[in-house]
Amino acid sequence: MMQKLFFTGFSRAQESFGGSRTFAPRVYRRSGLWWFFRKETKVFLRDSSEWSQLFMIGALILVYLYNFKVLPLERAPLPTAHLANLIGYANIGLAGFLVVSLCARFVYPAIGMEGEAFYVLRTSPLSLCRYLLYKYLFYVIPFTLVTLILLLASNHLLRISGPMWWISLFAGLLITWSVVGTALGFGARYADFKAENRAAVLGGIGAIAFLFTAMSLTLVIISLGSLPAYRLVREWLSGMSLSTTDQWLTGIGLSVMVMVAVVVPWICLKNGLRKLRG
Repeated sequence: MMQKLFFTGFSRAQESFGGSRTFAPRVYRRSGLWWFFRKETKVFLRDSSEWSQLFMIGALILVYLYNFKVLPLERAPLPTAHLANLIGYANIGLAGFLVVSLCARFVYPAIGMEGEAFYVLRTSPLSLCRYLLYKYLFYVIPFTLVTLILLLASNHLLRISGPMWWISLFAGLLITWSVVGTALGFGARYADFKAENRAAVLGGIGAIAFLFTAMSLTLVIISLGSLPAYRLVREWLSGMSLSTTDQWLTGIGLSVMVMVAVVVPWICLKNGLRKLRG
C-alpha cells in the first residue's frame, strides 16, 4: 500500500505545486565508495573558500608550463637533447614539490575538517581502515590528473622522448601517490577536529612535520632514480644497447624507489590509524 499510494498522496499534499507534481522513489546505491565520494564532493563544493582555490591552482599550472615554453634551449652551450633531458628530470622534483604544497593545503587537513561529524562516522558501518582508503582514493585521483598534466605538457614543450619520458611519468606518479598517503597519515595523526578552517591547521607541528617528511621523501626518490635515469638516457642518446650492469642497476634502483614510496606512507597511515582508534 505504501509503495502504491504514498508518492501520489505526497504529491497532492504539495499545495505550492498545485497537487500535480509526481515523485518517484530514488534509486538506492549500495556502494559505500559512491556515497563517500558524494559526501566529500558536497562538503568541498559547499565551502566557497575551498573550491575558489581551484582558480589559483589553474593559474599556477599555466605559469608553470609557460616557463618551459620560453626556455631558450637552442642558445645553450650544451646539446639541446642533453639539456632537455636534464631539465626534464629536474622537472620531476618541481612537480613533486608542487604536489607536496597542494597536499598540505587540501589532504592534510581533510580528516580534521570532519569536525564533530567524525564521531557520527564512527557509528556508521564503515571501518576506519576503509574510511582512510576511501579518503585516499578521493584525493589521489585529482592529484594524479594534476601530475599527469604537468609532466606530459612539460615533456611536450621540452620535446622529450625516449626513456626520460617514461622515467618522468613513473617517478612523478610514484611521488604523488606516496605524498598523498603521507599527508593523509599525518593528517590522521595530528587531526584537529575543533579547527575552524583548513588554513588554521597549517600552523601546527603536524603540518611542519609533514612538509619536512614529504620533501625529504621527494628528494630521496629523485636521488635513487638519478643514476638509473642517467645510464638509460646516456645509452639511448648514444644509440647503444643497455648493458647487463645497467639493467641490474636500473632494476635495483627502481625497486628501492618503489619500496621507499610504499613504506613511508604505510608507516604514516598506520600511526594515524592507531591515533584515530585511540
